[in-house]
Amino acid sequence: MKHVQPLAVVCCLALSLLAAGGASGQQADGPEESPGASAEEPRPGLGSATEIETEGERTTESERAAEEIPEIEVEVLGKQWGEQSVPSLAPSTAEVISVIPAEEIEAVGGTTLADTIQFLPGVQVVRQGRKFERLVFVRGTFVPTVLLDGAQISAATTGFVSGFANRALYSIPLSAVERIEVIRSSSSMIYGPQALTGGVINIVTKSGEGAGHFELNTEAGSYENWQHSVGHFEGNEDGGIAVVAERATGGSNLEWGSRRMEHLFCKFNRKLDSGDTVKFFFLNNEGRRQIDMWSEEFQQDFGYGPVYWTFDPWRERFTSLAYAHNLAAPGAGIDVLCWARNRFFHQEYYDGPIAPRPDGAVYYDTKDDTVGGSLFWRQPVGSDHYLRMGVQWFRLNGYDQEAVLNADSGLVVERPPVSTDTKLTSYVFQDEWTLSPGTRLYYGGRCEVPEDRDKALVYSVGVERDLSEKTQAYARFGTGVEFPSYSQLESDPALEDQTSQNWDVGVERRLGPDLVGHIGWFQAAVQNDFIDYLKPDGDPTVRGDYLTAQTDQTTSGVEVELQGRADALGWFANYTMLDRAVSRTPIIGGQPLQLAVPPDSILNVGLRWSPDEGRTKLGLTYKYTSSYLAGARYFAGAWPIDGYQVANMTVSREIGSGWQVSAALNNVVDEDYQTQPGYPMPGRSYALGLSHTVYVD
Repeated sequence: MKHVQPLAVVCCLALSLLAAGGASGQQADGPEESPGASAEEPRPGLGSATEIETEGERTTESERAAEEIPEIEVEVLGKQWGEQSVPSLAPSTAEVISVIPAEEIEAVGGTTLADTIQFLPGVQVVRQGRKFERLVFVRGTFVPTVLLDGAQISAATTGFVSGFANRALYSIPLSAVERIEVIRSSSSMIYGPQALTGGVINIVTKSGEGAGHFELNTEAGSYENWQHSVGHFEGNEDGGIAVVAERATGGSNLEWGSRRMEHLFCKFNRKLDSGDTVKFFFLNNEGRRQIDMWSEEFQQDFGYGPVYWTFDPWRERFTSLAYAHNLAAPGAGIDVLCWARNRFFHQEYYDGPIAPRPDGAVYYDTKDDTVGGSLFWRQPVGSDHYLRMGVQWFRLNGYDQEAVLNADSGLVVERPPVSTDTKLTSYVFQDEWTLSPGTRLYYGGRCEVPEDRDKALVYSVGVERDLSEKTQAYARFGTGVEFPSYSQLESDPALEDQTSQNWDVGVERRLGPDLVGHIGWFQAAVQNDFIDYLKPDGDPTVRGDYLTAQTDQTTSGVEVELQGRADALGWFANYTMLDRAVSRTPIIGGQPLQLAVPPDSILNVGLRWSPDEGRTKLGLTYKYTSSYLAGARYFAGAWPIDGYQVANMTVSREIGSGWQVSAALNNVVDEDYQTQPGYPMPGRSYALGLSHTVYVD
């Protein structure tokens, strides 16, 4: 295994070379747009007072010069985020962020949000069954913080299924998604105490835009998969409305795997006469999913028999209300975001051709009702500060309940429900400060006040420097914290809070008029990392057979990104090198527990070709992941996963009168691989689609 020090040396040398190139090429190339320029206008308060032209807008000399240069149409790489639910939740310019718009979602050819983001730098998606669970890891560390239109839905997840906090990444229909924002590194405390370690995924849903129209879509694919949706969109500068209904059915490459899901989404946004804005959305996901566990190879090696697992019903409901009130000073305001989530999962174990074991679990119910919100005050302070202060909170009321097959009577006996009630209040401070022209400082703090545990303080500090008009360098440090769930505390009441220290340095540079690049080094040192595992001879369907240990480990790495365009051809490439060092290993049964090790290399390459002004679009996306040791809570230790490569191809064509046809071919090379122990991935598969847009008066 590689060590941290060589990675840091390699990265520092590369950063020096890239920075030197930026300095030497400054006069020769002339002014160009900074690669960190945002699609949003920069916030007031980060420049001189004379630079503030209108409320919420600012134009500097470098930005005016950049307007003369054609902008690359960023598809994956770049800081091109759009409007947020409220201004207080907007990313700062110091974030390492990738934004995937709707066009890129289509070009990737995936069926879920998790499929779409898997080609971003350092992102690893492991699947427990086709069309089922998808677990996302950013930079080889933790499950990221998931936001839905700014609401921190993943932070409010506890209980036995707390590890599936990002179920929204494969249950939200793509037809309702406008873009996906993935922040891999941040100096902001706005997104929660785990964001600095695990990253942030913000799912931004569609708003009504343009003349009123209907969008009709149907798609058919391998494994008898069908997807039908109808949407209505309408809006102008004063507001809009979007409504989407979708139904998805189909099977999988696994014998028992299937799904049937119905989705209903609606969103309303309005700009009031006062200039304030209000946004409301509602999303309902309901249906059934089933899967068989595990592959024959896994059953033979681990001695487990097959398990047939059904969710019926699978029910999730989300709603949020956002209100942004502008104060007199440009850029100042008060923002309110309130949200609610209702979930119910009825999980039938052994719901297949075999019977449950005596004293084994037969079904398991998870129910929770969660409300949360945030209240922020944003204020430019003088001519060089942009301050955000506020409070975020959530309260979860729920329970877990399992039923087992009594060995003596042969009857199904329900055990008493276990409460999963919890609440958390967070107090947040974030400041962005222009120290001098071209140098910006970011710092913030967060106080976490959980229920029944001591409060925790976390902080972050970062600096960003314009080395030239084409080159930016950044460095940041921050701490994080995560509290154990109630089920983890049941296994060991003495568990300590998980904490982390996170470093990130890098350079972003425009290498030419149509070429941008980024290189960086990062490290996350985690103390008391939670390791969930199944006790020896335990039953994977019995909640009480899972235990939790703690370890200390450090994950570090280097990531390199390039993106360019040549006429009708756009492309991107990124490479991530990871390394993990363990300084404290849990001892289980007198033996050290083998821990998971992320892949040491992840490579992604994408081509996007549109030769006739967008009427025809072709996409090719390739991913290589080296071998790694995968951990899963349904066994103790780690399982070796061979390296694999997958490629997806997509093509779409506008055929006139609002009609469009599309086709996708996934796993073009028919790779035989798996990403999680016991769950073989499908071979070559296809999807064919037809869509029609109808405008109404």
